[in-house]
Amino acid sequence: MRGNVGVAIGSGGVRVAVTRTLRNGTVEVRALAPAPIPEGALKAGLITDPAAVAVALRAALAAAGAGRSGCVLAYHSGRTVASVIGKLGSVPPKYLYEYVRGPGYQISPRVPMETAVLAAANPTPNAAGEVTIAAAAPDEIDALRKMFAAAKVMPRAVDLTGAAIVRAAALAIPGDTTRVALVDIGATSTTIALRCGTALVAVRTLDVGAGILTQAVVAAAGKIDGEDTSREQAESTKAITSVNPGLPESEFTPAPDRALRAALCDSADVLITQIASAIDALSPALTPVDHVVLLGGGSL
Repeated sequence: MRGNVGVAIGSGGVRVAVTRTLRNGTVEVRALAPAPIPEGALKAGLITDPAAVAVALRAALAAAGAGRSGCVLAYHSGRTVASVIGKLGSVPPKYLYEYVRGPGYQISPRVPMETAVLAAANPTPNAAGEVTIAAAAPDEIDALRKMFAAAKVMPRAVDLTGAAIVRAAALAIPGDTTRVALVDIGATSTTIALRCGTALVAVRTLDVGAGILTQAVVAAAGKIDGEDTSREQAESTKAITSVNPGLPESEFTPAPDRALRAALCDSADVLITQIASAIDALSPALTPVDHVVLLGGGSL
């Protein structure tokens, strides 16, 4: 099937979308296909079993009727980051990587600049001498290479901070200078994209997601009835219990409901605290974030 092929990999599996641009400029989705990956093949966004993910990638591409070359992969984890590096002056683009590594810029503690695989989203410094840099840990890139080799897939491009940046750009209004933090909550990871107007400021991925709420329900339910609770049951219970966590409790509220709600609130506090800390770290004290937008299934 002809068209643009996009691939996203997350804890929910591999998802492939095939689109084409019509003559009037609109985009038509021609095919969508998911493929599950085994539990443990992806941890906190990091591919830990390239061979297993490769099998899912081949299956999803085949189901969508897409070929094995020319796809674009959107991928992010805690060891892929993007940030604006300032005060570069008139450094020529071809010397950019050497210059950035030389002063030892630290855009993420988990991605040391000295060994990072770098790419420049905007390789030419603007009037303020700023350049947007994307960086990834070498073993992160190695895992992707092994996955593509096992799947015999040749991608056209790999967007290391794909989903969050696309949403950040899509939700920005031309001419607006509002600072917005877009928080994409997944099952095992949370990606935060900070933008100022249409300009991307920074992207970070945390190794924590809505899965900790599910784990809290599993633990709390086990203490209540003494039996194991499956993840499917926990997801259902989580959705029902958290529909309106602000509902007041009374002496007539069943004890199991109170215990589950307390477990959810405690785990949600942990997630919220880590997200808030990350936003504070990304946004300078003199220019705080104006709005926070929640994305992803875990934010519902």
